Amino acid sequence: MAIAQAELTSTASSVFTASSDVAITTLFICNRHYEAISFDMWMVPNTYSNTTPANTHAIIVNIPIEGEDTFLFDVERILLSSGDKVYARMNTNPQANRVTSTIIYTAV
Repeated sequence: MAIAQAELTSTASSVFTASSDVAITTLFICNRHYEAISFDMWMVPNTYSNTTPANTHAIIVNIPIEGEDTFLFDVERILLSSGDKVYARMNTNPQANRVTSTIIYTAV
């Protein structure tokens, strides 16, 4: 098992890139700010060459997280091939550097 962490911003950016074939076992989005936020997330295949994810890659759209709360995704396992990416962004920006993603994954 390994852990990857990144800060979310109001711009869609990569929060995880698979360096080999992996399974994401748990994904947290933690809002450390006192105001509510919402976020979007995309899974982008390694064959996609643009730096911004397309709508067809969206897996989570406008999910709200209350202030000082955490979104947890741990029921499904997500298999990624080497080079596949996870992108995320905040839709609201109460304060920069207050929302983090934590992805727990393992090689397959």
